[in-house]
Amino acid sequence: AFSLFSFVSLAQNSKAGLGRAIVPLHH
Repeated sequence: AFSLFSFVSLAQNSKAGLGRAIVPLHH
C-alpha cells in the first residue's frame, strides 16, 4: 500500500524533482 508517509519521504528525497511535480498536482 502506498501511504502518504511514503509519498512525503520520496518527495523529501527527491524534492528537486518530485517536490516540483507535486506542487502542480496537489493544487
